Amino acid sequence: MQKRFGLVSKPRGPVVPYASVLVKTDPGAVVATLYSDNGITPLANPITCDEYGQYSYYAADGLYSERVSGPGFETTTEYGILINGGSSGDIIALQAEVDALDARVVVLEVAVTTLVDETVVDLQDSIASVVTDVATVAGDVAALDSRVGAVEADVADVQVSTGIFTPTVVGGTTPGIGTYNTNTGEYWKVGRLVTFSLVIDFAAHTGTGNLNIVGMPFAIYLSAVYNLTLQGFTWSAGSSPVVEHTAGDMALVERNPTLGTTTAIGLPTSSGAGYLIIAGSYVATT
Repeated sequence: MQKRFGLVSKPRGPVVPYASVLVKTDPGAVVATLYSDNGITPLANPITCDEYGQYSYYAADGLYSERVSGPGFETTTEYGILINGGSSGDIIALQAEVDALDARVVVLEVAVTTLVDETVVDLQDSIASVVTDVATVAGDVAALDSRVGAVEADVADVQVSTGIFTPTVVGGTTPGIGTYNTNTGEYWKVGRLVTFSLVIDFAAHTGTGNLNIVGMPFAIYLSAVYNLTLQGFTWSAGSSPVVEHTAGDMALVERNPTLGTTTAIGLPTSSGAGYLIIAGSYVATT
């Protein structure tokens, strides 16, 4: 009696777990008596392979056939299987053990390949996610660069200039001519925003009527009101002098917040002299 080892696998493929092996005498085709040990404990025939496709049994010396079947496996029968307690039987048993070891190696290779494939897929997904994030950041940077470029272009289009101008006083009824100690102004223009300051100091003036100032460096787009410092002028109690700047000229007026009235201030009539300091900002037409 000798122990027989076997392995069920597909041609050039994986093992067949839990395959069924029916052992018969050859010739005669009688279902053989099998044991799980050396002739003591009977073993069911057919035999069910383990998860690695392996099977083993003890049988009396002789020739046998093995009919193998299983899911996804074409049923085959092998004839002339020698079970012999001599040296040839030892060789067969040793070869069966080698086949079983090969089967375990195949199973291990499949497991390693599966693990590597899954790891590679996960790594590829991670790389794709990083690439997507990088592309998103690059798009944001490009958009920001575009906005910066637009702002820089706008800044480049803004014209900045400075200069001086000569403001003069004219009468609203009769323009007249003034005798000036000083009449000068300075401006700073950024785009359409004009910031200025002026000083007018006149010793005499031949004009009559309301006091107007002409000679501003740029035409105004919207009206503006400026506070000022002045000497030589009179205005009503409860009122404050201001300068109204409109599309025409600057006009010296007094405002009464209690009465809600605005009244023009005329040229000095006694001495004919006056002194004004005005500063402010306005939006030019161009």
